[in-house]
Amino acid sequence: MIFPADAVNAGAFGRSLADVLLGADIVDVAGETAAVDAGYFAFSYRSSRFKFGSETLLALRLKCSPDDEAAIAKKTRENLDYRRERHPSYRQASAGCFFKNPLLGGVKAS
Repeated sequence: MIFPADAVNAGAFGRSLADVLLGADIVDVAGETAAVDAGYFAFSYRSSRFKFGSETLLALRLKCSPDDEAAIAKKTRENLDYRRERHPSYRQASAGCFFKNPLLGGVKAS
């Protein structure tokens, strides 16, 4: 199964899946498995080759940036606070964000 985040190159806070993906293991409709690198995804803004494809992701290999526990906790708090202040509660029904931000003068706009 391809998860929406994988198929559409989901992103937040200035980064997307394409920024941290090293590679993946996939299976095609014939049952053939393969290990592919990040370039295989052909990522673009909110898209990848998996968006309308027939392959299934089995595993992802992601880059991680080590940091100390306090710095990670601080960044996590900042991101959660930002979302709490600007987005509806997760307790409310929502379709989420499914629009692409248009480019205006070469800059993405909400």
